[in-house]
Amino acid sequence: MSAAAARQRSLPLAWPLGVSGVATALVAGFVCSPPSHKLHSWGQIVSLATAYVLLAAAVHAIAVWSVCRVREETETAHWPLILSLIWAAWIVVVWLPLLALLTAERSPWVSLIIPVTAIFAALLLRWRSERALPELELPPHKPEALSFALVMEDGRELWRALLPAAGAVVAFELGIVALVADHAWTSGCLFGIAALYPLHKLQSRRPNQGDPRNHARTSNRAATANSVVVWLLLVLALTPFMATYAEGVIAGMMHIDTHGRPIGAPHLGHGNSSGYVGLILVPPPVPHPIVAPTVAGASELPGKTQVIPFDGAYWYFKAPDADPGPAPHLMHGDPVKNRVLSTDRLPLVMEAHQKLGRPVAMSCCSSLRIDVTNADTVAGPISIEVILHETAVPGTGGRAKPSKAALGQLYLKTSLVSPMPLKRPPVEDSVSFTLPSYLRGRSVDEITVRILPARARSLAGPQVAIKDFALQR
Repeated sequence: MSAAAARQRSLPLAWPLGVSGVATALVAGFVCSPPSHKLHSWGQIVSLATAYVLLAAAVHAIAVWSVCRVREETETAHWPLILSLIWAAWIVVVWLPLLALLTAERSPWVSLIIPVTAIFAALLLRWRSERALPELELPPHKPEALSFALVMEDGRELWRALLPAAGAVVAFELGIVALVADHAWTSGCLFGIAALYPLHKLQSRRPNQGDPRNHARTSNRAATANSVVVWLLLVLALTPFMATYAEGVIAGMMHIDTHGRPIGAPHLGHGNSSGYVGLILVPPPVPHPIVAPTVAGASELPGKTQVIPFDGAYWYFKAPDADPGPAPHLMHGDPVKNRVLSTDRLPLVMEAHQKLGRPVAMSCCSSLRIDVTNADTVAGPISIEVILHETAVPGTGGRAKPSKAALGQLYLKTSLVSPMPLKRPPVEDSVSFTLPSYLRGRSVDEITVRILPARARSLAGPQVAIKDFALQR
């Protein structure tokens, strides 16, 4: 055996791999995050995925070289050995940028990437330990039946043999429980622990391939394959952030949160689909001064503007229905923090209903302003449509039929931002509707506000909340 080969066989891997893993994980955790703006081309996605891989490779190479330098195990003549060490450890470290990105996206696929990384780390360390071991003459292999009989005679040895298998089974079952409970990292760590035992058993039955050239070829193929697979998965994980209709389909398939995780996400079904047929979301009560609406016949408001805080409810349903139905699901919450999703391809209808209690004469004002809070960060315009209702006509004793008047639709300016920041905090917005002249002699006792997203993003209710209504002179 040559001196270089002997040097390569004794070159340790645990310290360089550990330090590189920590350094690369820290850098990837800060850098490999979802884009702050929507991506508008495949070139941007490919470039970003490539940058993440190259950054991880650079940090990994510097970390391994630094460890070897500190341990005084590198010289100019031994650079080929250091490069081989960097390439060998890359089999494990290459998964870290993908793991960081999926963690930032809050994807449950983290629970799969963690055990994959652990498996490659175990395989790499075992391969290096086999290369470092001297070639010893092994004793003859005992028959399997005799070995089992000896274990059966000693209860303590049998327990030691069964304990790792039992631990792996328990870890796997706990991993499933953690995954169902939406704890992807805990689930991934448990799956990784469970995978190490069968991996150890398979490797112990595998004959030792003593030829270093076979190990080198296997390592090169594994590192190359892992690099390609991770790069493709990075591209796939970034695809939901494209500003196209396909983003919703891929984001749903990969369970990637492209706009921040909502607090609760009830699903609306229709027909044979699962979920609720209709839903009414009641916001928490907000203390506000009691406003006495102007009664019918009054000519003007006491002042230029009168504000009526919103204290109604939000309706969610799907066409051809006109309301949530006779038995809707009732829940308390705020549309800014809650997101209602459709279980099929039918778009949702979101309405805010405000009862005024007493009729308000429309001769009091010339316009109606609606103030809202927009916490939606999905690209696409959101329009506001207002419908005024007169359910009880004064002086008719309830005999007149209810009437309504539509004021049209206006876009929220905050929904027209392009590109849309993915981490934008809730912003205030407002729209003003001019009251038509034919409403001068009429009164209103109920206001319906339809919050209408673009068709491409209508499978989820917009995260828009009504703050108040302002009647302006």
